[in-house]
Amino acid sequence: MVTGTDQKVNGSPFKKQVFRKRFDVLGGPDDTKNGYNNFTYNGKLENDTKLFVLCAIDNTGRPVYKQMRFLGMNNAPTLAVYDISNKSVTLPEPPPNIYENNANGDFTPEYAAKLKTYNERDDVYDALREESMPSGTLILAENDATIPFQTYTRGTELKYWIMAERSGDLAVADIKMEDITNERGAITMGSEFNETDRAISFVESFPDVTSRVFRFTATDTLGNDAVIQRTVAITNAAFLRDITTTAQNGSYGIGQKITLQANFTSQIRIETGIDGRKPELNVRYQVEGGGTSYKIASIPCNENPSDKVLTLTFDFIVEEGFTGTLETMYESDCMTGNSSHVGPL
Repeated sequence: MVTGTDQKVNGSPFKKQVFRKRFDVLGGPDDTKNGYNNFTYNGKLENDTKLFVLCAIDNTGRPVYKQMRFLGMNNAPTLAVYDISNKSVTLPEPPPNIYENNANGDFTPEYAAKLKTYNERDDVYDALREESMPSGTLILAENDATIPFQTYTRGTELKYWIMAERSGDLAVADIKMEDITNERGAITMGSEFNETDRAISFVESFPDVTSRVFRFTATDTLGNDAVIQRTVAITNAAFLRDITTTAQNGSYGIGQKITLQANFTSQIRIETGIDGRKPELNVRYQVEGGGTSYKIASIPCNENPSDKVLTLTFDFIVEEGFTGTLETMYESDCMTGNSSHVGPL
């Protein structure tokens, strides 16, 4: 209570009084009532709408009431899960092998404990951080974000960077990753929460066919949760790993051949289309006098129908006027962007 001033209202003397009270919406100690935390009931912080009823009694004993509502702050943090499996992460050592002392490759409590210990290592977290936010600022793009259901090939070393951003003034208090695949119950995964980065990391090797379901939860200081669920399927299906060439950067004469190799994760069988055409690789290049525009060519593979191979080869023949950089044109989970530079012509 702050001492007020005398004043008259309709000729009657009154003393104007000011009442001040500070509340901590994060559940901190009350500034007037010892042993009581604001907005806390049975040890739990409440974040629902609150009703305040104020009563003022004048010097004649007449009460006056006023009500105020205080809305809860219910906006959850923004949570993102990034897949950096195909980035150049240099780990201090490989993650645990699920088949070590476990012939069937079962997800045992012992393996889960080893995996958790590995992911909690500072040097493992730092290795993933170096590819995600090396200077403290996130460098990952929207196309690095995971999708709800993602397939990978056997032998994949899955690497996740999980990060949350505050909503308004509420800081991110925690991020949790759990494996909720089946009846074994939720199993905590990933690194410890880094409060400065507002992030956790995760690495696991998948040597065999399996499927996993992960749940990610970001919680702010008022207990608001943002939840994301991701399903990972490890299959025997072949995926395009990359496109390479042994040709060096330099000048090439008319009629010279540049061979491109499309490398797959496992064996594929070549089949022709309904018009008898073999698989083709689209490339683009510039020609002299063409400005910044590109010409596009489709190159058939050299292999024959029904061949079973790990690599398809494509021969690009240099013609008069070709210049600039030869680029392949495809979108792949194994490459960043929509093109792969092979080198100047």
